[in-house]
Amino acid sequence: MLETVDTAKLAEKLNKELVKLGRENPLSVLVQVNTSGEASKNGVTKEEVPEIVSFIRTTCPLLRFKGLMAMGALNDTEGFQIMAGLRDSLVTEELTASDFVLSMGTSGDYEQAIQSGATEVRLGSTIFGARNYPQR
Repeated sequence: MLETVDTAKLAEKLNKELVKLGRENPLSVLVQVNTSGEASKNGVTKEEVPEIVSFIRTTCPLLRFKGLMAMGALNDTEGFQIMAGLRDSLVTEELTASDFVLSMGTSGDYEQAIQSGATEVRLGSTIFGARNYPQR
């Protein structure tokens, strides 16, 4: 699964590369959503989600839309609720609510994310400790 599809251009490129590789089974993908609007985070806006999901479903036969991944601010409970609402609007007969992947939350707010419906959380700091990023 690839959890960071955030443009139609990327989805189309992935699909073309999978065709070149002769892949027969679709690659599961999540659409990355920037729920906080922070410039330092990638992802589509909540308003762009239906369009990119439709593009993947109709134009990329070797990609299988499986859900959403949130990039938001720490403790962004409003963002978690937005993601839950987006999930509800994207459920289909082919992708039921119980099969929908909702990846959101980190070591600092995973409990709130789970309460809001997250099926996956990112716990890097909890497992590996705090990261030190080099100054640029």
